Amino acid sequence: MTTGERTKQLIIDTFTEMLREMPLEAVRIQDLCARCGIDRHTFYYHFKDKYDLVIWIHTKLLNQLGQYDGRPFSRESMINVTKEMKSRAWFYQRCFEYSGQNSLLSDILEKSAASYEVLLQNQLGRELTPRQKTEIRYHVYGSIMLMPQWIRDDADISVEELVQIILANTPDWLKEASLEID
Repeated sequence: MTTGERTKQLIIDTFTEMLREMPLEAVRIQDLCARCGIDRHTFYYHFKDKYDLVIWIHTKLLNQLGQYDGRPFSRESMINVTKEMKSRAWFYQRCFEYSGQNSLLSDILEKSAASYEVLLQNQLGRELTPRQKTEIRYHVYGSIMLMPQWIRDDADISVEELVQIILANTPDWLKEASLEID
């Protein structure tokens, strides 16, 4: 691991420790840098701001699970992502508390909708209609906006049940074109 990679990991580890202690809004870059023993320039070399850091952590998780590689979604991949998010519930609870510009939630919404659109355009071999794009966003926004409440409330719904609810409410044309149902 290079010095830059070690520094980046130190920032990530220290940031997640701070999130265990305080809400995301209370985390200040100045305090994070002081705890890391680095200057602000070093932080900004790696990340634009704390929201970029949150998104980077989430994206790294998805990449480890193979979610941003252009493959069709599957029940198994949805379960894996949901399990990982649930196992890091404290992190997601803290991050979902902030819903303003550059929030993790808005990033997940946009990237999920864009992933569906690209996947479907490739599958269908043509541009999507405005109606299809709207249906994708309707489905994605509904299923994604359910996650913060499910994580926060620690509902008596298992990961598998939650994924089943989402799949049961996915339009048939969207399932057929984008899901590898196992």
